[in-house]
Amino acid sequence: MSRLLHIILALGAVLPILANDRAADINAIKKSPDFLSAEATMKTADEAVAVARDLLRDEIIRWTTDELQIPMDSVEAQRISEQADTMTTERVNMMRVFVYIDKGSITGPTPAPIPETAQESATENTLLTDSARQMILQRFAPKKTVIRRGDVITKMMRARNFFELKNVMEPLKKSGEITGYGKYATAQNPALCYLIVYDPAGNLVAWLGKGEETRKNLKTGKTESIRDYRGCGAIWFTINENNNE
Repeated sequence: MSRLLHIILALGAVLPILANDRAADINAIKKSPDFLSAEATMKTADEAVAVARDLLRDEIIRWTTDELQIPMDSVEAQRISEQADTMTTERVNMMRVFVYIDKGSITGPTPAPIPETAQESATENTLLTDSARQMILQRFAPKKTVIRRGDVITKMMRARNFFELKNVMEPLKKSGEITGYGKYATAQNPALCYLIVYDPAGNLVAWLGKGEETRKNLKTGKTESIRDYRGCGAIWFTINENNNE
């Protein structure tokens, strides 16, 4: 019995150390310029893994677009995110999953090299008209990413409570899908902001569209007012409307 008690006490001392080491590893990866990462905190590890991988997929698309200038399609980005390494920790009765991948293992699509003979033929051929060149350029130029309001809101609704909002919203801000967010009191022009309403326990109770006295509830379609949620707090956010559909 004495030996068993010693083992239990030893494990109790080791577990906090392991948790601290895991947190230190996660922070080191987040600060490193060599990795892309994302995280999610959910009730179960499976739910957290699914959300974290979706967020990492979006981060991969953003990075290949901004840094490599060769946007990766969502299917390939999803495949890569599912191969990412994971770290799992507990937060009270929630599970936090951190996923990360080395940038060096991400290869965006690259154009095939032009054979020397083809280059020589192109140089000698003077019959290609300006209109034909323009048609080719338009066809093979990288497509501009279209930000759809509905897609952005759907991604944000993955957050189950107030505490998960930052993990969902920060990647969207980095990718340019949302242009800003913050506590309701900091909104410079509330009428142009969407609102996420949360109760004192941190539960998300309403998603409201833009407006002044009245706003559309984005889940129910009903017309409501922020005054209908007395005692609750709110987070504002704005969507990139430049090429919104």
